[in-house]
Amino acid sequence: MASSASSASSASSASSASQAVHTATALSRLLPTALRLDDVGGYGVDAFDRTQILRLDVNEDPRGAPAHLLEAARQSLTAHGLATYPPPQALQAALAHLSGRAPEEVLLCNGGDQGLELLLRAYLQPGATLLTHAPGFDMFPLWAGLRGCPTLALPLRLSAPARFEFDLVAFLAAIDDLGPALGAVALVTPNNPTGHAISRADVLAVAERLQERACTLPPVPLVVDETYIDFGGETVADLIGTLSFLFVQRSLSKSAALAGVRLGYVLGPAAEIARLLRAAEPFRINRLALAVGLRACFDVDGGRPPPATLPDWWRARVGETLECRDLLAAGLRALGLAVGAEDSNFLLVDVGARHATLTAALRKDGIWIRDRDGRHPLLAGCVRIGVGDRGQVARTLCAIRRAIAAPQTLRAVVFDMDGTLVDVRGSCLWAIAETVRALLREAGRHDDAAAIDAAAVDAWKAQGGLNNDWDCERAMLASFGVTPPQDAIVARHQALYAEAIDGEPWLLDRGDLDGVVAAGLSLGLCTGRPRAEALYTLARADSPLRIDGKNDVAGYGYGNDRYAEPCVSLGVVVGLEDMTRQKPAPDGLLQACAALGVAPSAAAYVGDSVDDMRAAVGAGCLAVGVLAPGAAWNDGTAERLALAGASVVCRDIKEALQWLVT
Repeated sequence: MASSASSASSASSASSASQAVHTATALSRLLPTALRLDDVGGYGVDAFDRTQILRLDVNEDPRGAPAHLLEAARQSLTAHGLATYPPPQALQAALAHLSGRAPEEVLLCNGGDQGLELLLRAYLQPGATLLTHAPGFDMFPLWAGLRGCPTLALPLRLSAPARFEFDLVAFLAAIDDLGPALGAVALVTPNNPTGHAISRADVLAVAERLQERACTLPPVPLVVDETYIDFGGETVADLIGTLSFLFVQRSLSKSAALAGVRLGYVLGPAAEIARLLRAAEPFRINRLALAVGLRACFDVDGGRPPPATLPDWWRARVGETLECRDLLAAGLRALGLAVGAEDSNFLLVDVGARHATLTAALRKDGIWIRDRDGRHPLLAGCVRIGVGDRGQVARTLCAIRRAIAAPQTLRAVVFDMDGTLVDVRGSCLWAIAETVRALLREAGRHDDAAAIDAAAVDAWKAQGGLNNDWDCERAMLASFGVTPPQDAIVARHQALYAEAIDGEPWLLDRGDLDGVVAAGLSLGLCTGRPRAEALYTLARADSPLRIDGKNDVAGYGYGNDRYAEPCVSLGVVVGLEDMTRQKPAPDGLLQACAALGVAPSAAAYVGDSVDDMRAAVGAGCLAVGVLAPGAAWNDGTAERLALAGASVVCRDIKEALQWLVT
């Protein structure tokens, strides 16, 4: 199908161009002239709890809005403001300046969609044909159908998997062939869902053909949707007024991170904007949107940028998105996936027959992407993935890798202990908080002591470099100006921890190890615990792991008779005292690999902390992150592990073991 459209676009004769239209029409979605509401699928919105998921399926900015816009929103909410209609003129002027246009050339809209719908409602006559492209914006055919108008959606040209081009020859031929039946033309650039921009030259060629047509037929509007223009492509807003009936739609939902306030605007000839205002609803922009939108048009310090220039914060934000888009695209290609054009804040990716299973697998990991397979024949096997920040991109790549890629050939798996094999919330982490609280109280810092809780300990540990609990306590105390002797910190912590070590729950059962045993993988332990504490926990009756003859624990006062059979043997245990340097240095992990007789590249290290992942990367091992008990997909833990170098991040040790023997 794509090849026939491609061959048509290369034709130069009038007859070939006409044939291109007929070929394209076979692939088009031509709606009936009378659309009943019962036939409308609509644009559904799934119910969701945003605190539990990372939404990369709706092309929002998952980083959230910047602080100065949030403050503008707060200041706008007054009793008088909520009770009265707001004037829109200040925002209208600010957006005109931002776009390099005059205020009378700006029409404010409650979201960009309202502007597009208004243009079709005002100019598309019943029975006339809307000419657009497909894949494209799904609402165009719907709005046209509600006007009793058919839509001719010419297919884009598929130049490579997930990569599309605008078929100019077919489009110009369609304008000629439709003749007086043509009612409006709509282009989306950059396009959703393909992510590619239509060149300025092609848009200009369409506009010029419409200009020529207007010499003998009534003019029709050219609507150019530039919702994603800040991320790529070339605007045609500067041609407004030069080209008759050219309208450009913009939005603050995407690049300005304001999807929640629903604010867009239409740029067009002043006389036509005045006419459109007659058909537009009054007071369609709420006070919150007006206040936040106005503040968005200025630099953080309140300065006004030059005309047709984004404010400093906005430019920086777009720049960060483009950098993260490059990282996401490179990571996807490294996984062998075909990535589409890079002109928007999302990527179209051809994953073939795996589209449904990949989408479902990522949802289990709290990441939503958009399965586009089935929306149009040319989108078969494609998914659309939004661009987040660096941590979100890294986490997404980890999730995709785990869903579609088998691990490298391995000979060994080495485990971290705390938070990976055993739950230490009621032992180590509790002892850290209690130690810090006690020493702060002794220093007279009672209010500061009261603020120390498990979340505070997690925040310090998440920074990395504090794998040793005593070091973490010392750093926390020093932040309050309290610097007791190290011996005092260690003694207090160890006394508390001794009360709790027996109550640490194991996070896996013997059966969870069947896969690695069947695969013949050697197993080891590399932990920041003192060696005696690690061996004590391994010697518990409920331990699914034991130490082989190379690590006799009898000298520590608890012998092998405490093991509950059957257990799986560890070939090596590397504890705190065994390491020349502690994690995140790779020393202990390199020692473990050497003792197991495997190259680091043939070993995986499974851990729950930033330091674990950095140690694995430093050693050259496969870094497998797991969420410690109490951590959640959307609390930032997965992002931190991914940024620290995790190849994959799993829900827990059981899920990690399942993946490792895939």
